[in-house]
Amino acid sequence: MADERSAVVMRGHTVRVVIPAEVAYNLDRFQKTLANLGERLGCRACLSGAACQFLLEKDFLVDPAGKITPVFIGGPEAGGFGG
Repeated sequence: MADERSAVVMRGHTVRVVIPAEVAYNLDRFQKTLANLGERLGCRACLSGAACQFLLEKDFLVDPAGKITPVFIGGPEAGGFGG
C-alpha cells in the first residue's frame, strides 16, 4: 500500500473522498473513516502528504419505487475523478 500512496502523492493527484452526512457529522465515524483512508493510502496514523478533498455526498438517484441511491456525477467513468 505504501507504494500506491507514494505514487498518488508523487504524481500530485488529489484524493477525492465523498462522504455521507451521517459519517461526516459523527466525529467517531469520521475519525474511523480517516484512519481507514490513511491505511489505504499507506499510513494509518495520518494523511499528511496526501492532498485529500472531502466532499459531502449530495447527488442521488430516486427510482420509481422511491429507493434513494447516491450517484457520483463526474466520477472516473465520466473522466471527472480519474487521473
